[in-house]
Amino acid sequence: MVGRRVGPPAGPNLLAHVTEMVTISDRRSVIVYANPATERVSGYTPEEFMALDPFERIHPEDRPRCEEVFEELANTPGLSISLEHRVRHKDGTWRWVEGTFSSLFDDPDVGGLLATVRDVTERKRAEQALRASEEKYHSLFETIDEGFCIVEVIFDEAGEPIDYRFLEVNPAFERHTGLRDAAGRRMRELEPRHEEHWFETYGRIARTGEPERFQNPAEYLDDRIFDVYAFRIGAPEERKVAILFTDITRRREVEEERLRLRGLEASVRSEAAERQKIGRELHDRVAHTMGVAHQNLQLYAAYAESDPTRAADKLERATEATKTALEQTRDLSAQLAREGMEETREGLGEALRELLDAYVPEGVETALSVGGDESSLPPHVADEAYLVMREAVRNAVEHSGCGRVEVSIEVGGGDCGGAYRTTGRASTRAKVRTTRAPAGGTALPTRASDLDR
Repeated sequence: MVGRRVGPPAGPNLLAHVTEMVTISDRRSVIVYANPATERVSGYTPEEFMALDPFERIHPEDRPRCEEVFEELANTPGLSISLEHRVRHKDGTWRWVEGTFSSLFDDPDVGGLLATVRDVTERKRAEQALRASEEKYHSLFETIDEGFCIVEVIFDEAGEPIDYRFLEVNPAFERHTGLRDAAGRRMRELEPRHEEHWFETYGRIARTGEPERFQNPAEYLDDRIFDVYAFRIGAPEERKVAILFTDITRRREVEEERLRLRGLEASVRSEAAERQKIGRELHDRVAHTMGVAHQNLQLYAAYAESDPTRAADKLERATEATKTALEQTRDLSAQLAREGMEETREGLGEALRELLDAYVPEGVETALSVGGDESSLPPHVADEAYLVMREAVRNAVEHSGCGRVEVSIEVGGGDCGGAYRTTGRASTRAKVRTTRAPAGGTALPTRASDLDR
């Protein structure tokens, strides 16, 4: 790094008191003066240094340029050149020095090349470390699969966050968001309908400096769902937030499908258990009673001519057994008419309240909203809705570290729409719908957005 300036040097009588290494050389590059600070910079005493060939101590890669500069100075009176180069210290290590060399051969107070030199090794190391760090950051920034951006949060006069400007975006940003040429532009410019919760969250992080991890939907970015980790960078007054995020829409769809299938599997198991129960009732009670009736009818036929009195008794017993079997059959029919899990026998809303009380730990707030007429809901639909929501609440509590769990159910026309939302240091949202299939089965669409249409 070379610079030029012109300025008169101090007289030799003052050079002994400066803190930088100062030397004077003649036109043959022989050092004729070295001040006391020479030892601090080079390791050599002034006397030892004056006996050295200065070019022999210069790093081989830097020596040609140094010789060229010396030649230029020797032929240009009054010229001053700044130069960074490496020299060998007395201890054998290479040190970076920054020198200002002034051509004062014609100055009667100096009569030579005046060199003022300082050790800048630590500064160069810091610069190299910074460059290495920047290269690593740039490489990571360019190659990670996650989207990454740095935004400047914009506040209004009342101190409320109203927008944010993208300062930097990585190549994966566009793939995850669908936003093109975002750097330098504001979010409301790119998508004016973007939800308020995004601005509120980033504004809070910019103000408090507290990082947050959450999952939130972005309806107007193609209905995507993002998993986000955001944290403040730079000085607080800069209001900058770094955002590392992933589009988890497909992952959420898979998760909702998994929840649906697990709920369906549990429902099938419940139905199978109910069928087994009904089968046992039919075998142990109805079939036994009908067997008694059949036996007595056979005995009636056998005694009808030989012992009419005894035959009449057998017929009466057969009649009573038939009545008992009829009552047992009616009872089983009533049970079949109200299939369902034990948990939902008192209603889906009550089942979900008990679910929240049982699974949500102390310290976590809960909220339940049930709309519509629950009595119109077929038992198997209520069961599947309960099973799906139970799995969703379990996962939310176990994995999100939330501070609040909200569950809402809306019943209408035999269908049941449900949604759950967790908030706190981490947030999740999802929606499901349970409906009667045309053939009497159950269908659970997996798109969370189905409830919004």
